[in-house]
Amino acid sequence: MKEVFLAVLVFVALGSGTLLFLEYRREAEKTSDVRPSISEGTLSSIPGSSESVPRLAEEEGDSASDEEGDSPPPPPPGKLEDAETLPVLVLNGGAAGGSAGKMVSYLKTNGYVKAQAGNIDGSHRGTVVYFSSERESEAKALQLILLKQYSGVTAKPAAESSLPEIRSASLSVVMGSQ
Repeated sequence: MKEVFLAVLVFVALGSGTLLFLEYRREAEKTSDVRPSISEGTLSSIPGSSESVPRLAEEEGDSASDEEGDSPPPPPPGKLEDAETLPVLVLNGGAAGGSAGKMVSYLKTNGYVKAQAGNIDGSHRGTVVYFSSERESEAKALQLILLKQYSGVTAKPAAESSLPEIRSASLSVVMGSQ
């Protein structure tokens, strides 16, 4: 009789443990892919911006028509590049050693597979996304993604920088001291 009781007790414990594990796994799957997308969301959380992120050109025919008609018009062909093909130069200009490499890893997990790290001379303050004139939409989308992980990220035209590394790149991020 004692053996039967122990067997039932072990069976109940294993069953309860399995149910708890399955519930935990289901909840983890719900929240496992919370990466922001450059083709979804709004930029209203970025200071000075109230526009929506433009949709990628290849997504134009992918979605069902919007009944209310409040979706933004698609961008001109070739206007917004996919994050996978967009080169992003991340430069450490006064942040802690290895910061640019960590940001590149973060960007790669968010689809920016062509992100590269480097260093830049000088002492810079804060984190700034610099963009060429034709990359403003991509820069604002990148800024939105970076704001999920890094505080105080701003975006500026590359023309405002005196550094040749910044002016020659279409999209770059300078990480300075906070």
